[in-house]
Amino acid sequence: MENQFGIARVAVLLHDRSRLSSRRYVGDYTASDILIDLDRAIRLAQLTERQSQVIKFVFTLDMTQEAAAIAMQVTQVAVSKTLNGACKRIANVFQNWDYNDYSKLAEGGSNIWNEQ
Repeated sequence: MENQFGIARVAVLLHDRSRLSSRRYVGDYTASDILIDLDRAIRLAQLTERQSQVIKFVFTLDMTQEAAAIAMQVTQVAVSKTLNGACKRIANVFQNWDYNDYSKLAEGGSNIWNEQ
């Protein structure tokens, strides 16, 4: 069965993690809720050490997959597959929580990905 939450949506959340983090300090409670859920989903996904490392390099340190591959001494394809697997595990956690679209997170609030 296809994960309806989606690997791509998890990648967007991971990519926007630092922006969401800065928004919580200006009273954006939706951003805080999303970060709490994302961090919990990452923990519950039980990522491998390699998957955690790839997420750190690509999303936290903003490295390209090629640069992450060099740092990890693997191929870019290996980084891509590892990243995809990590996002899939996280997406499965969200899927189990029935987060099929972001409107459930925002409850009609502003779109968290638009600049304000």
